[in-house]
Amino acid sequence: MRYPAGNEMGRKLFLDLVERAERDKYDDDFLLLLIEYRNMYPDSEHFDLFYGRYAAFHGNYGLALEHAQKAYRKRKANFEAWKLLAKCYVALGQPEKAIPFQGLCCKFYTRKLEVTMPLQELQRHLGELSVAMGRGTFAPFCEERMVLEGERLDSRKSVFVGEALPLPADGEGYAYWVGVYNEAGVRGGCGRLLQQVIGTEEFFESAGDECVFDIGRAKVMKEITVDPGEGTVILPVAAALGNQMVDFRSDAIADQAPAGQWEYNFFRIDQPTHVSSNAPLAFGRPIRLGHGPGRRKFVLNILVDALSWNVLRGQDFRYMPRTMEFFSKGIIFNQHFSVAEFTYPALPSIETGMYPHHSQVFYERAAIYLDEGYATMSERMKELGYYCVNVMGGGDSVYNGATRGYDRLLVNAYDMPAYVGAERAVRQLEAFSECDQFLFLHFTELHPWAAMEYPTRLETQTKLSLRERLTGGKRNVPSVYLPNTELYQMANRQAMVDVDRSLGMLFDYIASHYDEEDYIIQLYSDHGVPIYDEHPSVLSDNQTSTAYMLRGSGVPVKGMVDELTSAVDIYPVLAKLAGFPVGDWVDGNLPAVFGGKEREYVFSNSLFPGQTYKLCIRTKEHEFYLESLKPVDLDGTVDLSGAEASIHARDGGDCLVEDPALERDFLRLAGEFTSSVNHEGRQWESVMHPCLDSFRAGWAPASNS
Repeated sequence: MRYPAGNEMGRKLFLDLVERAERDKYDDDFLLLLIEYRNMYPDSEHFDLFYGRYAAFHGNYGLALEHAQKAYRKRKANFEAWKLLAKCYVALGQPEKAIPFQGLCCKFYTRKLEVTMPLQELQRHLGELSVAMGRGTFAPFCEERMVLEGERLDSRKSVFVGEALPLPADGEGYAYWVGVYNEAGVRGGCGRLLQQVIGTEEFFESAGDECVFDIGRAKVMKEITVDPGEGTVILPVAAALGNQMVDFRSDAIADQAPAGQWEYNFFRIDQPTHVSSNAPLAFGRPIRLGHGPGRRKFVLNILVDALSWNVLRGQDFRYMPRTMEFFSKGIIFNQHFSVAEFTYPALPSIETGMYPHHSQVFYERAAIYLDEGYATMSERMKELGYYCVNVMGGGDSVYNGATRGYDRLLVNAYDMPAYVGAERAVRQLEAFSECDQFLFLHFTELHPWAAMEYPTRLETQTKLSLRERLTGGKRNVPSVYLPNTELYQMANRQAMVDVDRSLGMLFDYIASHYDEEDYIIQLYSDHGVPIYDEHPSVLSDNQTSTAYMLRGSGVPVKGMVDELTSAVDIYPVLAKLAGFPVGDWVDGNLPAVFGGKEREYVFSNSLFPGQTYKLCIRTKEHEFYLESLKPVDLDGTVDLSGAEASIHARDGGDCLVEDPALERDFLRLAGEFTSSVNHEGRQWESVMHPCLDSFRAGWAPASNS
């Protein structure tokens, strides 16, 4: 079965418009053709890009910018949109707003970075340029930290620390200020050490040697007066420079406390208090204590990275008995599927309830920021009055904004073990027991990494034979393509056991300290693993069948439920339980077990630039697979003409199904799902050839004009 070709008339019309635009033939005939094109493709970003170029050519840069912004919201990784935005901002006297788009054009298309502002002004915007030139993951690391060397731009691998991330502040002006996490070490020791190594390539390449960063919403100033009113607040304070003393003055106290370099400390304030220092401090937003009506004492989301439900179920759940027993008093979804094959696009889908091609967050090499109009799960919980803390995370969704609702994020790049996260969660619950909390835990033990780069678990080193120990560890391949070997499988099974043991401790604590109505707990995974597949496929059951379990207030006790669910459904489920609204942008569905409508099908897809597009649509009986002949472009679109498609029975036998009625139904669903992905050959040649393997394009000298 082949996917049908696109509209040839539409493709010719598009190419005609491109040819006219390249010749600057922006006349009445161009407009007539453009109106015809818009009537054919009313939802495409192409109309806004063409009309924006038309308006810019005729000197109306305000109108051009309006349409460039509309196009950008629809297609954020598009070269033509970046160029038009940069051109409009410069023409309108806002060169600082052009910088991120100039950086993206430079990084992916080796377009010269020409800056039209004084060097002093450029210095203030190097952070935004650095994010654009770097990757979208592992905040606060920065792959291309831009610096001025005289009148030239240069870059280095570095990390943002002791400063705010160059991301939008929240509505009250609190930006994400980066500190270091220190619970029991020498005060200021980690900060002083980091100051010596953050600019070295060794520190970057070692992922910070698992240094834990403490990223909090904060404002930097020398003094502040905190008035808690009738209640009590907790004030986070960090020394923004070196170790320093912090003065506290109120009617009842006049004293000092030490603050370690870049370390957040927390102070309880129950009366108007003036807090100051002789050097700048990072003041976090005061955390108001008190429990609110309609809220639970805590809501906990647990992401067990790479927990394949198909694998766990295939082993009769014996590796995670305590987890299964705990959630048997709630709901365990038996047919839950991820929307993507790796964390970077999968986690934002959970946090927003949107498919990656709708949120435009799908490619980790491009730091594309989530549209402000899409409220994330943490933002919704913040609106309800919860104190929101990412207790353990990888910084995967900080640069793209999918975790922007959290007041505090404790992140490190790779090693996020459940035993540390579970203990950290208990301490967080106890320390802030006087307020309602929304917490997030991200565990990574189960995630397989190439043994050439990362050490294997201790058990695999001591219990496998030398042949088993060495097999499969000789190739350095992406995690989604790791081979089927005992080395990786044993590590994965043991990791399940370890995570289950740690979760058992956490669940025992919760059971002994809280009533069922005090909490909501969700446990889910973002994707599965390839290491049990005979032939790795990024959309196999082992890679996309994932865990989803719930227990607590408002969760009916149903045990195992056979309803089809998707990762984008987690958002509307929490909305139902916690009581926040679901925007019309959300792709997720409220399951029937929560009063919604049962799904007939779920979508999983791989939208990775430079590789073929892959789609799997599953019903309870069948699986539809589609793979493009051509690679995905950088902007997340692809020509699906002639894509190979097939239908299989979901009975374990991988039986090919040939049924004309089924084929029509699945092709219709695929067409609807990919309507904004399939460009049918209507694509700019310029967009189709990014430099995906190069991160260091040549930079032009900085202008001093």
